Amino acid sequence: MAVPSSVSCSTSESESGVRYVREQWAAFQNSLLESAYQVAREARGLLDNGLGEKASRLLTDYMHDNSAEMLTRLGRMLKIFVDGS
Repeated sequence: MAVPSSVSCSTSESESGVRYVREQWAAFQNSLLESAYQVAREARGLLDNGLGEKASRLLTDYMHDNSAEMLTRLGRMLKIFVDGS
């Protein structure tokens, strides 16, 4: 993902840098808000049916996948601001 030319990579506290980071996180946050309730409902159903182990695996996998995505996005942003590439 290319950094807009208006983003200053030399100072992470600049207004354009902050705006860029907020834009990058917005889509990720929205996807979490949309998916969290669905996954919670599914896990609750599994628990209600005595499938606690399956519910635990579902939630663990969900958290793992989202953590991995967050770290990937963060890595891309850091590369842009640190390396300027």
